[in-house]
Amino acid sequence: MRQARANLPNEALNMEEIKFWLKIMQEHTIFIKLGLPNEAEDYIEATKEFHRAFCSLSQKAERLKSSKKANELLGELGNVLEEFCHYQRKLLSDKMNVSLGGSHYPFFLDHVIRETMYFLALVKQVETTEILYKNGSQTKEMVLWLRFMADHTKLIYHYLDPSERRLLKMSMEFVELFDNLVLESRDVASMLYCHKGEIQAFRRFLLDVRTDVQRLRDFKQMIAELISNCRVLSIMSVDLVDHMKRESEHFLMILALMEKGLLKHCPEGFKDDVEGANWEEQERIDDELEIEETDLADMLKESEASLSFTGEERMEIVSKQQEEDLKAAVDMLSENGNEDEPLIAMIQLESPENVRISEVEKEKKVKIVPENQAPIAEIEEKAEEKVEEDTIPVEPVIPREKIYAKASNYKYMPNKFAGKTPEEKLREKVQKEKTQNKIRRLGKK
Repeated sequence: MRQARANLPNEALNMEEIKFWLKIMQEHTIFIKLGLPNEAEDYIEATKEFHRAFCSLSQKAERLKSSKKANELLGELGNVLEEFCHYQRKLLSDKMNVSLGGSHYPFFLDHVIRETMYFLALVKQVETTEILYKNGSQTKEMVLWLRFMADHTKLIYHYLDPSERRLLKMSMEFVELFDNLVLESRDVASMLYCHKGEIQAFRRFLLDVRTDVQRLRDFKQMIAELISNCRVLSIMSVDLVDHMKRESEHFLMILALMEKGLLKHCPEGFKDDVEGANWEEQERIDDELEIEETDLADMLKESEASLSFTGEERMEIVSKQQEEDLKAAVDMLSENGNEDEPLIAMIQLESPENVRISEVEKEKKVKIVPENQAPIAEIEEKAEEKVEEDTIPVEPVIPREKIYAKASNYKYMPNKFAGKTPEEKLREKVQKEKTQNKIRRLGKK
C-alpha cells in the first residue's frame, strides 16, 4: 500500500499529508476545549472558531481539483495556523502564570504547539517544492518525531490512575526508552551534519526505532481497547489515545520513506526542532531584552581586551588592585575612628596564623577563684565520696544487643512488650542476690 502511495502524483501525496494534519488540528481544538474551565468563555469561543475553520479547510481539501484552488487553500491554511499557534502560546503563557485553570498540563499545550509549528512548516514546504520531504533531513525528522512519541509516553503515564501499577510500570519503561532515543537521535544528527552518503550504523538505528515505535503503537492500541471496555482507570478518552496511535502510524510511514531513501541528509545547519519553520517571525507573548549589534560588538571588544594581557602584566594589575583595596579599607576605618584597630578582619579566618592566635588566647583565659573558696576539683571529689558512702554500688547496665519480642520490630529500641535474653536474666538474678546480701550486712551493723 505504501508503494502505491509513493507512485501517486506529487499533488496527491501533498494533499494526503495536508488532510491528515487538518484532522489532527481539528482534534487538537476538541481536546483543548475539553480541558478549559467553564469561566474561560473567551478561550472556549476562540477554540470553537478554530475548530470550525479547520473543518471548513478540511472540506475544501476534499473538494480540491485545480492547482489554483490549492494555492488559495495553502495561503488560507497558513494564516489560520499562525493565528492558532499564537492562540495556543497565549494559553500556555496564562497557564504558566497561573491565571488560567483547567485540567491541561503546560506540557500538553507545548506539545500541541510544536505539532502546529510542524504542520505550518509542511505547508510552507508544499508552497515552495513539488513534493514533501524531497529536501528534508532524515536526522531532523527523526529528532522531531521521536520527541513527539516521548511526549505521548509521558502523557499516557500521567493520565493513568495511580492504582494502575502494572500499566504505570509499562508506561514508565516506554518513557525511559523514548527519552534515550531522543538523546541518541540528537547525537546521530550532530555526527551526520553535512555528511553525504549512507551510514550502516544509522540504518541499524532506523530499524531499532521502527521496532520500538511499533511496540508503542501496540501499547496505545491496548490502552484504547481497555478504556473502551471500561477495564482501566484513567482520565483519558478513547479519542485521545486513538489520536496518539494514528500519529505513531504516521511516524512509521515516514520511517518507511527514510528506509527507501526518499529523505536525505540535509546540508544545512542542524536545529533541534522543525526544519523550515521561521521561528523569528512568530510573535512572542513575553517581552525579551534584545541586545543591539553595537552593544554586542562593544562587549566582545572589552572581553578581547581583558584577555590580551600577558602573565606579568596581569600580575601587576592584580597587585595594584589589591593595594587600592587595602588603602580604601584603611580610609574607611579611619573615618569610623578605628585607626588603632588592627586589620584582622581583612585576613581569612581559616588561615593557620589565626588558628594559632585563637589557641593562645584560649590558653590565657583562666578562671579566678576567691581565696576563701576551695578549688572546684576538690569540691567535686568530696561530693563524689559522699555519694559513694550513702548509696549502694550497682554495676553499670549493659546495652541490649537484640530484643526478642513479637510486638516490636525495631532493633535496639526496648519497650514494655520487649523480652529478655537468657544472659540478661542470669545477670539480673546475680545482681539481685548481691544487692540483698549488702542490705543484710547493713542491717546487722
